[in-house]
Amino acid sequence: MRRKTRALARRDDARVELIVGDTALAPAVLERAIAAYERVYRASWKVAEPYPRFAEAFIRAAAATGALRLGVITIDDIPAAAQIWVVWQGRATLCKLAHDERCAALSLGSVLTWRVIRHVLDVDRVHEIDFGRGDDPFKQLWMSQRREHWGVLAFNRATPRGLLAAARHLGGGRLARALRRWRQPAAASAGGAAATGASCTPRKNASNMVSDHSARL
Repeated sequence: MRRKTRALARRDDARVELIVGDTALAPAVLERAIAAYERVYRASWKVAEPYPRFAEAFIRAAAATGALRLGVITIDDIPAAAQIWVVWQGRATLCKLAHDERCAALSLGSVLTWRVIRHVLDVDRVHEIDFGRGDDPFKQLWMSQRREHWGVLAFNRATPRGLLAAARHLGGGRLARALRRWRQPAAASAGGAAATGASCTPRKNASNMVSDHSARL
């Protein structure tokens, strides 16, 4: 991880920001953070959110309570990776993350995760780090424990409402996979990275300034 961090720090066009939601957070910084996350999400491998305004509302609510920790990596001033964390009652939880796949070779997600973890341990002094729901393989590289949560979801197939709910939940995975397959060729035919995402080729003499609510590796 130190090698990846140093490699990114050597780039003149790379910047790492950690935006902390508190009373000192300027509205313009919050708006920029929201725009950065949404831009990265659109350039990522993930399908569109079922509720398009959810991420924005979540970021605003977390910032208003002082719980927000939003990390962003920009390449050539274009957001290329973003993560939404919440710090509450001594626990830091990774809630949402995304990165531009065209920058996969830079391991931006890992570098950003390491940057936020350092902050929540050294500054927030949390006693627990939680990577949230899901058994994604990358979580095993960071976490030492795994908790299982079981739930029951029931539908009344004798009613139209129950049938509709069952179709939405049971067929959602197939639909998501179909959309993901559809997005891949569309992204490949869209041309260079400059159209929608970051260019991961180093650019000399780029600005390396860090704004007020940011932290450099």
